[in-house]
Amino acid sequence: PPPYSPDWDGQKLPEYTPSLSETDTVARQLFKYGFFFPLFWAIGVYFIFAPMRVSPDWEQGKTEAEREKILSDLRQTEMKWAKRCLWALLSFFVCMILIIVAVVVS
Repeated sequence: PPPYSPDWDGQKLPEYTPSLSETDTVARQLFKYGFFFPLFWAIGVYFIFAPMRVSPDWEQGKTEAEREKILSDLRQTEMKWAKRCLWALLSFFVCMILIIVAVVVS
């Protein structure tokens, strides 16, 4: 039979959809768009200090333990991208300072 047959015993085909291991967060989007407008990195740093709040009707079909797990994963991902925003912003400032010093000195 052809390899796409349902009863094929060959190796498993690769997945064609991206894995959902990491959710897309606001801080992640701010990090990406910060390369075009660095002020977004400063806004992304805010998520390091901001508490994550959800509405009472968020994920109604889940148990409390599942909701806590999802919220914990979201917070962990948000913190990772917020810290990347912080490092990108600091790197941007260092580069600007080096460029200004180089222009003034020369």
